[in-house]
Amino acid sequence: MLLIFFSWLFLLTVAISPDGYTDDFARHKMWPMCGQSGTNQTTCLEACFNKWEFGGETLVGCDLEPDGPDTCAGSVSVSHDDKAIILSFRGSAGDHQVTEENGSLGDKIPFPGGGMVSHYFYNAFLQVGMATPSKIRLLNFAGPHGGDLTWAQRIPTLVPWAYRVVHHWDYVPHIPTNPNWTYTHHKIEIWYNNAMADGDPYITCVELESNNCSDSVNPSDYTWNDHGNYFQGKGCTELCQKAPIFPESS
Repeated sequence: MLLIFFSWLFLLTVAISPDGYTDDFARHKMWPMCGQSGTNQTTCLEACFNKWEFGGETLVGCDLEPDGPDTCAGSVSVSHDDKAIILSFRGSAGDHQVTEENGSLGDKIPFPGGGMVSHYFYNAFLQVGMATPSKIRLLNFAGPHGGDLTWAQRIPTLVPWAYRVVHHWDYVPHIPTNPNWTYTHHKIEIWYNNAMADGDPYITCVELESNNCSDSVNPSDYTWNDHGNYFQGKGCTELCQKAPIFPESS
């Protein structure tokens, strides 16, 4: 059984998977499922899969302040054709949550797997919810920095199949921009230096913070406009294909 996560984070646990990142997998399966939250819980499942079950959504308070308004959400589903468990985690919701996340970036705490991570994001991780590492497929869309160099170096051991997808000059993956806070992204980065239209090429960077991918962009060119337009802003009803996640699993 495969476990898949989305950050918009998507995690999949599955028995069979591609050797590495493919645009088809990200565009037609993983990205559409990032919309699986709120009132849209089963719309994307119906569009993407033939035999599926929605296991439910967990909505919890994850504000660092007692009785604060911030919430975090995650949902679990099953694709029987693919023998896959799908976990989808909602992104930030509202200005207050984004502001608190940014304000906590200078506050790092130890991560059990090694290194230091953002206190806020670790707290959210604990609130919303394990699987054999070799059966996990982790795909992060537009995620900000999460931890320090030691943490980033440990990720390939903890989750060998892990990719970060960055669109063009998206500002968010570079947060925080202050080098004194020593945040580092884990590998592998998939960078679309374009509109992310169907068939657009992407660059794969296996190094940490490679200057061949989005770190090559001048910080003055970072923009929020690219943050909301991954895969041209299309949703599951436009992108989903009901073919098996991996043809070999059919």
